[in-house]
Amino acid sequence: MTFTAMRVHLSASFGAFALVTTPIAFAQDVSASDRLDQATYVDSESAEDFIKALKPKPRYKTRGIRFNNVEPAAEPPKAPSIAMGITFAYDSDRLSEQAIAQLKPLGEALNSEQLQSFSFKIDGHTDATGSENYNMDLSRRRALSVGQHLYQAYGVKVERLKLNGKGESQLYDPSKPADGINRRVEITTLVQ
Repeated sequence: MTFTAMRVHLSASFGAFALVTTPIAFAQDVSASDRLDQATYVDSESAEDFIKALKPKPRYKTRGIRFNNVEPAAEPPKAPSIAMGITFAYDSDRLSEQAIAQLKPLGEALNSEQLQSFSFKIDGHTDATGSENYNMDLSRRRALSVGQHLYQAYGVKVERLKLNGKGESQLYDPSKPADGINRRVEITTLVQ
């Protein structure tokens, strides 16, 4: 089953932020085990942990050379993706003090020499409590809040951040739709 959402981009002009939305499509038929495999929860105070989790694995090209007894990879490796249980004030897009502390090592990691050449997708997610439209809007605003904080506090360039609101469309654990584990922000390295 496919649903339509809006991709939210963060753009800066004259020091202000604006939301730019474009339609996207995504599939909701993702099992709980698939969601758990796609994004790893990271709760760390170390920028190094975030660098390790978000740095893409190198791809080796052989230009037609084939090694004996070595089969080519069936599919390219998935882009590194992490999930963070960023906390917000209840029913709000305002970052809590705990969230600000959680984002510190992420901001440092994104500006590190190892990651500064990459762009990142920041997806906001909610649980299934409330209406679908409300949750979509709330998840967009929360992704924007994280992006604004990374820009203002750590100078992460706006052009490197692609913000999306996913609402309740991709629950981390669909068997528990109201559980707090579904309220998260996922950060994915964009790999060409």
